[in-house]
Amino acid sequence: MFATLVNLSGTKVLARIAMFGFLCQLIGAVIVGVYLLIFAGTVSGSGAEIFPFLTRLEKGELMTAID
Repeated sequence: MFATLVNLSGTKVLARIAMFGFLCQLIGAVIVGVYLLIFAGTVSGSGAEIFPFLTRLEKGELMTAID
């Protein structure tokens, strides 16, 4: 219902809503990027605790399926 009302209101309203959504997404991406840049080095471990298959990949144990 909301989309129909917005669509009937005209292209200028649609353009403003689309620009608002784009700007919100851009600002959110910048905030996440800055957060990751600040806290990228603070995580302890190599990720092997979360993704144990990564250690097997490095050892080549899973590469036999490709050969």
